[in-house]
Order: sequence, then structure tokens, then C-alpha cells
Amino acid sequence: MCKLYWKPLYFRQFLSSSSQTSRLCYCKNKRYGELSKKLNSAICDSNMTSSSPSSSIFSTKPRGNDQDNSFKLNVCYFNARSIVNKAIYMEKILQINPIDIVFIVETWLNPNISSTLVCPRAYSIIRKDRQTRKGGGVMIFYKNHLPIEEICYHEPATIEFLCITLSIKNWDAPLCFLCVYLPPDMSKEQKMIADLCKYTNHFRQKKSCFYLLGDFNLPDINWSTLSKTNPAGQCLLDYCIATDLQQHITKPTCRTGNILDLLLCDEISVRPLHSIDILPPLSTTCDHNIIKFSLYVEIVQNLCDKIPPCFDYEKGNYESMNLELTKMNWLEIFSELDLDIQTIYDVFLNKIDSLKRDYIPLKKFKTSFKQPKHIIKAAKQKTALYRKIKTDKSLKQEYKEISKQYDKLVSSWYNKMELKVCENKNSSAFYKYANKKLKSFSTIPPLKSRSELIYDDGEKAAMFNEFFHSVHIHDNGIPLILEERI
Repeated sequence: MCKLYWKPLYFRQFLSSSSQTSRLCYCKNKRYGELSKKLNSAICDSNMTSSSPSSSIFSTKPRGNDQDNSFKLNVCYFNARSIVNKAIYMEKILQINPIDIVFIVETWLNPNISSTLVCPRAYSIIRKDRQTRKGGGVMIFYKNHLPIEEICYHEPATIEFLCITLSIKNWDAPLCFLCVYLPPDMSKEQKMIADLCKYTNHFRQKKSCFYLLGDFNLPDINWSTLSKTNPAGQCLLDYCIATDLQQHITKPTCRTGNILDLLLCDEISVRPLHSIDILPPLSTTCDHNIIKFSLYVEIVQNLCDKIPPCFDYEKGNYESMNLELTKMNWLEIFSELDLDIQTIYDVFLNKIDSLKRDYIPLKKFKTSFKQPKHIIKAAKQKTALYRKIKTDKSLKQEYKEISKQYDKLVSSWYNKMELKVCENKNSSAFYKYANKKLKSFSTIPPLKSRSELIYDDGEKAAMFNEFFHSVHIHDNGIPLILEERI
């Protein structure tokens, strides 16, 4: 995991585990007979954190202990309504909170917008943009060290979705996440809901934890009483009952007071589920709340997320190095070796490396940085007011003002930082900042070798090397004749 150098203050709910989500039963309707009895018998206590895992893939560590996050996978989801103008706020959240996977709908991206402009550092990106008209789009960020694979649907789809799998230890099937977006006009059509059910059946695997989440735009469904007012809602309810899917979002996720964003999973998938929190919107221009939940699983990590230290050449003691080099009798050193140029060169490099370790210090890369105190203070006020609004509606106007103030502080801080870079007389600082924004930090996705997925970078390099060697053309000894050019 990425090491944080300061205590998280913004969106403290990301670390909160106080939320208790009751598991809804889809068998209140008597016409489902034996299925109703089966599901009723499977209902456990409404406090999800008290359920003890029974499979080897689930962590047996106490869920109230947040000191060791090696088994904890933090996931968040939100509706962005254009992610380009909210990238700075999303970057702030990811800098101060250990979020591993981020699902975003309504990205409003198009092929002309590069992924590097919205993808944070140390994250990889998977996106599907809407091709026909403006709006829509689904996108996923995930930590580079996570062994995630995108599962494609090779037929034309009528709705927007992305599906990924995450490999876990000691389990045959991986975790599967399906993120969907149903526009308001499509969510009212029963055919679109039927297509969604078809896609869900395609991606679900046996003995696998499956999570269906996204913006369904079905406000007519009352998830507490399992009632509906349109055929599309009835179609989704029937599918959830038939497939044992349970809906776990019990609080409004939109400013209109409706539950539009859903999290559906089955009996097996509930076991590693730690907590579900409904958090404030990303910014004042967002009308959907952020949904965050945690899973306790043992992940198959393909590489270390920490960047190893390197030499700080700017602080090297080169005078002492030169003095040591002048004391060395190179003729005597090389005379003891065979007349092999490679051996002589290796000895020379070993001497240089030894001097580098003695006279050049190491430096560590900072994966996070502290924010200004005034931004931290505004974030704390915003979070505190959001918690109080649930019980005191009179604070709603004050919360809006604090939210606007926080957005203004963040945007002005970024503007001042970029202005400082532009006004710097050293042009290299500008190009360094620009290249950092344009450079992609995504890793190579998993590679398939003999029906097995390769996650380790070293094994990927060996696999590429083996392929290049197999297609290499050996020199036949005939010189290549080129035409003279004027």
C-alpha cells in the first residue's frame, strides 16, 4: 500500500466503520414459496460487521482493527457529471485516503481527452466513453499493484458498463465487479433492464464474489418495502429475487432524496463486506453522494507499491570520489585480470558502484504531501457539518456555504501552484510539471500464458523476451545493399 505521510482529515468517513447496514430480504412476497424460505433462513444479524467469514479467502482478523490494512480493500464509487473539471478534488481524496479501486459513472469523456489528464499517479485506468452523444461514460481507477483484469463483452451492448476481476489467494474464482450506468430515459424501459440482467448473468461466475454497482436511475423502487411503480423496476426486483442479489444502500444517494446508486451482491459476497458509508458529494457541482465500502480479502499482489530509494546525485560528494579514484592504480588492478574486455569493464563498474554507495546519499520518493492548514480546516468543517445534517436539517445552508468555500480553496491552491511553476525562470520546472501531467503511470495489464495470468513484472518481461526471441531473424551473412541517396 502507498504510505501516507499525514493523517487523513478530509472525508474521515472513508476510515469509519460505524455504519451498520441491514441486509434486505427479497422474499417478503409469499408467491416465491421455497425460495422465500431459503432466503429467510439465510438472513443473519443486521449488523454486517458481526458476521464471521467461513471461507479461506476471508480474513479472520478483527474488523474493528484498522491498524493492519494488508487484508483490507477500500472501494469507492460516485457519479461525477464530468470528471475533467473535478479531477483536482478527486486527486485530493486519493492523496489522503487509502482507496484501492474507484468506480466512476457519467465521466463525460471522449477520445480527444487523454487518460493522463484525469488518471492520478500510482493508478491505472480503464474507461469506456460514450460514442454517440455527449455525457455518460464509465471509468475505473485501481492501484498499480492490484492484479486486476478487464473482462470484455464481445457483442454490441445497449447500456454502458465495465467489468473487472481481482485475483485473491486460496480461491479458485476472483472477485468480480460490474459497474453500470443507466441514463434516466433508458432506465424506464423494461427491455434495458432485461438486457442488464442478461449482461449480469454473463459476467457472474460460480463460487465467486460478485458486486453489481452503479447509477440505475430507478427512484420508483422502495427498497425498504420492495415496492415499485413501473414495469422496469419490477423486472429488476424479480431478477434480484431469482438470483439471490441483495441491495445494501439504505440511505439517499442523490440530492433529490432518492436511492439512485445501488450496490447489489449475493450471500457469498456479503461475507467479506466490512462497512458501507454514504459520504458527501465530490464537489458542489455533483448531485450524487460518494459510496465507499471495504472488503477483507487476501490479495495476490504482483509487485511492491513502494518506490525503492535511489541515489541523490545533486548531494553527492564528488571531490572525495575523485580523490579516491586518483589513489587507485588502474594498471595494477587490470593487470591481474585476463585480457577479457568484459571482465575489465565489470571490475571498473564495481569500483564506481562502491564509491557511489559511499559518497552519494539515497533519497526516497514522496508518494503524498501535506496540504495547507486552511484547506485541512475547511475539510474538517465540511465533514463535521455533513454528519450533523442527518439529525439537524437547519444546518443544510451552512453546509452548502462551507462546501463552496472548500471548493474555492482547493481550486485557488492549484491555480497558485501552477502559476508559481509558470513564473519560475527555470524552464525545466515547467516542462517537468507538464510531463508529469501528460505521462501515463499505468502498468502493463496481466498477460495470459498457457491459460494462466501473469502479474509479476519480471515474469512479464521474460515472457516478452521469449516472444521476441521466437520471432527473431538470424543474420544470413549476406551484406545488405542500399541504394545511394543524394
